[in-house]
Amino acid sequence: MSTGFPPHSANDFQRVISWLEELGLDEEYPETFFLRMGVERGGVRHFDLAGEDAEAIAIYAAGREALAFIASRVTAKEFFLGAQHRDLQCGVIYAPEEAIRDEHFVARGFPTVVHHPELDRDVVYPGGFFRDDEGHWQIRRRPPLVGEHTDEVLAGILESQPGGGSR
Repeated sequence: MSTGFPPHSANDFQRVISWLEELGLDEEYPETFFLRMGVERGGVRHFDLAGEDAEAIAIYAAGREALAFIASRVTAKEFFLGAQHRDLQCGVIYAPEEAIRDEHFVARGFPTVVHHPELDRDVVYPGGFFRDDEGHWQIRRRPPLVGEHTDEVLAGILESQPGGGSR
């Protein structure tokens, strides 16, 4: 899970506090005090972190750790959707089988079913990394088996050599 960018603005800190409260974790998270300081202070600016502003650094760290704390208590998908709902920047890192089943990816046609006659079954592959309604980027058949095209490939290599494939 990528917890994204830690809160910086007062609104960001308030959204994290509200999220902790909604989950019933605000009393359990030990640094809520610093999150409230982030709201009262008006947030933390990037240049506050470059200097020796210990308070800003503690507030920033508490914000970053609060997101990790929340992420440790919910599923990756719940965290991702919860952060998006609160306008907090983050990303989800799925295991391959989770990505194939994600309803967003399914709706975009990412999982691609390819029949494997040698297995007598279909196999699901990751599809295009972008949506292609024209069908230019599309898996049309299974990948070759080991050695399946060796003669064809070697013949092409030999033909491209000086002497044109004769030995």
